[in-house]
Parts: sequence; structure tokens; C-alpha cells
Amino acid sequence: MKKQSYFLIILLIMLTVSAGCSNNGYKSADSEQAKELVDQGVTVIDVRTELEYQQGHIESSQLISFSELAEKAEKWSKDKKILIVCASGSRSGAAAQMLAEKGYTEVYNLIGGLYQWPYGLVK
Repeated sequence: MKKQSYFLIILLIMLTVSAGCSNNGYKSADSEQAKELVDQGVTVIDVRTELEYQQGHIESSQLISFSELAEKAEKWSKDKKILIVCASGSRSGAAAQMLAEKGYTEVYNLIGGLYQWPYGLVK
């Protein structure tokens, strides 16, 4: 099997597992739900690297590295509506979990990350 096939299989397994797991305080959003949130003005936090962000990101997103997120989030209201994104949904899931554990109640993770985002990215 080619590398691309392995990647797709692993991605599908991850999506299936993540869809069936408890979110422990944050909500999962597929690309359609996330787009609705973006259109409503949700705060979009991108936890990828600066290089990844420069290669393409959701227009209204803010780049905040995972390591800086906890400190920056302390200034936000606990009921602030936040959509966390990354490339695949893994880093953003960890970030969403961390925010939920700190008491944030309106945290969403983009399932499948920007790999699943069909609405275009800006550079």
C-alpha cells in the first residue's frame, strides 16, 4: 500500500475513535458546524506552528502556540466561545481539553483539523 493510503486509513481510524470518545468538557465540531461558528464570530485559535499558519489558516483565526495558550486564555471570560484548530485535530483536541479543565465552558475542537476544512484558507 502507498503512504497516502496508510495516511488515509490512520486518519479515518483517528476520526472514528475521536467521534466515539467523551470530550471531557469541550465540544467537537465538524467542518460545517465550525463554519457556522466562524460565521457567528467565534474566536478561532490556531495552535499550529507559525510556519504552518503562514502556509494557510482560517481568515479570522489567531495564532497562539499551545505553550502560550494557558497564559493568554487567563485574560478571557470563562464563557467566551472559542474554536480551537490545528492541522489534524490532535493538538487542538489537547488544547480544548486544557481549556475545559481550566473552566472554559464554550470550547469547540475542529474534528479532523484543517485537513477537513473545505472553505478555503488565507496565506
